[in-house]
Amino acid sequence: MLTSTLLRPTFAIAARILIASGSAKTWSDMFFPQFSYSKRASQELSKETFLEALDMLNNLLRSQGERITFLCVGGGAMMFSLGARNQTHDLDGVVSVGSRELLDSLAEDVADKFKEEGRSIPPDWINTQVREIMRGQNYSISYFEEVPGHTWSNLKILFAKPGYLLGMKCQAMRTGKKDFRDISSLIGILGIKTVEDLKSEIGEYVDTNFIGNQEWAILKLCIAWAFPGQTEYEEYRSKAKQMYDRKKKVSDTPLVSVE
Repeated sequence: MLTSTLLRPTFAIAARILIASGSAKTWSDMFFPQFSYSKRASQELSKETFLEALDMLNNLLRSQGERITFLCVGGGAMMFSLGARNQTHDLDGVVSVGSRELLDSLAEDVADKFKEEGRSIPPDWINTQVREIMRGQNYSISYFEEVPGHTWSNLKILFAKPGYLLGMKCQAMRTGKKDFRDISSLIGILGIKTVEDLKSEIGEYVDTNFIGNQEWAILKLCIAWAFPGQTEYEEYRSKAKQMYDRKKKVSDTPLVSVE
């Protein structure tokens, strides 16, 4: 049985997962007609756009005789390494070899070249600010790998392995719909069907003791969503679906807060 403690935040969480999975459309037309939440200001870019930008970046590095190794996490790794996304806002990561300042500067130069051609790409399309988050983690270069077909002469990009990506997302446990979609996708890719398997997979990368009961309940729902009808957590998915169906019949009374 699901306890009230586990279900306390489930409506908002379940709503986001239902949207991410395609069972619902959007917050505004399916759940909260008068509720809006902040979205990232910058637009999402396609894989093709990033590849073109990376080619330009590599050319700039080569012209200056410089080399950089970049450890990519987040949406960029989901897109390039796993094919789990078609678009993302930026390439998050840290510089392991070379100058971060140079990378930031050349990324801005690439954005300027796009602008000269009448196209738009944000100056921070490579986001090295994630280093502040990763600095507190004991990550290793062994958590990253090259992806065939995505290599350059002067720019080396190593993408986070699926288990490390999943560990980071479980530890951060943000409640955006893309994060739940990513977690469910990674669980599916790794074939994880139990909490024990999940702990074993991500335990190599993060301390699972910092993941609380509420978060484990959410992760059980993600497992159920990745493998409908195939896990012991089907009741979590059923509860989420029931709440969705029930809320769909409610009038347009605004909800100020769902957190």
